[in-house]
Amino acid sequence: MTNEHTKAIPEMSLDARMLADALRKVPKGAIIRYAVLNEIIGRDVQSTGRGVLDTARRRVLHDEGIVTEAVVNEGIKVLLDVEVVGATGESARRRIRRMTRTAVRKLTSVVYDALPNELKRKHNTEVSLLSVLAHVSTEQSAKKLEQRVPDAEPLPLAKTLEFFK
Repeated sequence: MTNEHTKAIPEMSLDARMLADALRKVPKGAIIRYAVLNEIIGRDVQSTGRGVLDTARRRVLHDEGIVTEAVVNEGIKVLLDVEVVGATGESARRRIRRMTRTAVRKLTSVVYDALPNELKRKHNTEVSLLSVLAHVSTEQSAKKLEQRVPDAEPLPLAKTLEFFK
């Protein structure tokens, strides 16, 4: 029995399943060419089949922990563990920093004094939170924090936040 708040998990399409199966067979460090992926589903995974490929990549990451990366005009690479560590965090932090700085620019472009008080509070909250994210996502912050993180495990959230006080 379902109600309006529950959602069925959609079945993965046959094409996505076929691409996921192909990605599972790629050894770590190897690239599966776009031409091969195109052949599997009979359409271009760089255009009309892009969503199908994205679904397959998310599925193998979720189910098997297989991390992939697009290699421009070549194909999809299954990353080695050292590549995951070296590229994923830095790439995500750069993207987060760009997005937060853009959002702050947009928020600070409004005529602040014309906002009602409840929106001023929301505005200030968002600018404050986004500014923190931009600050902690810098390369300089990462290098400073890296010196304090033990080799055995990541720092708990409270200790990480303490570092930025």
